[in-house]
Amino acid sequence: EVSLTHVHNSGLLLNTSRKIMFGEAGEYISGDNTDLSIVSGGALTYTAGASSTWGVTGDLKMDVSGNIVLDADGDDIAMVAGGAGSLTFVHSNTGDWSINNSATKDIIFCHDEATEIMRIDASSSSLLVATSKKIEFRDTGLYINSSANGQLDIDADGELEITAPIVDINASTGLALDGANLNSTWTVNAANKIQFRDDAIHISSTADGTLSVQADTRVDININGTNPPTTIPNAAGLISGSNVAAI
Repeated sequence: EVSLTHVHNSGLLLNTSRKIMFGEAGEYISGDNTDLSIVSGGALTYTAGASSTWGVTGDLKMDVSGNIVLDADGDDIAMVAGGAGSLTFVHSNTGDWSINNSATKDIIFCHDEATEIMRIDASSSSLLVATSKKIEFRDTGLYINSSANGQLDIDADGELEITAPIVDINASTGLALDGANLNSTWTVNAANKIQFRDDAIHISSTADGTLSVQADTRVDININGTNPPTTIPNAAGLISGSNVAAI
């Protein structure tokens, strides 16, 4: 039996598990003393003429067999956490999307709740990659990361190519090429020097057509264990210095 009872000063009461149907049996509202169900065999449309609020005590779960579409004619879709700030997805009139954080807090990307991959660092307006995590290119063999604090690693399983009119490397301690051969011609500009140990031992070209080898104590030229080699003549005094062995 279906009964509809008027409850004084409260409303109309439909007996337990019964339905109010609209048009057909598949469109209805029902309740079981705990939950309220709104059921439709087709689309369910909610229309309001003003801003509306759904107040839910607990979690709000949307379980659909297809897609969830949020269509905002005002171009902003905001997620607000307890009224203390919002993360807003903004669609511009040029078609671009931006993600804005209303509070001066970071946006953190994790692959689970505990392991951070990277974050948008609000304090420095930068992208901060966590610990030794990597930015990979194409596959796992090409990446940039920091394997240890104070060190930046650029790794490639084939070739690392840097193309620019000028490559400026400022190394306060030194430049190390471990296990590498120079497979091309390097040109030292003007009178700049290649130094060894300190600034008193170096090779340079002090003028066009001249190679200068400088040492503050001695220059040894060894060929097949012979020092100095007898095959290099000091013609016309072109080899000079304060400690030049007879050749």
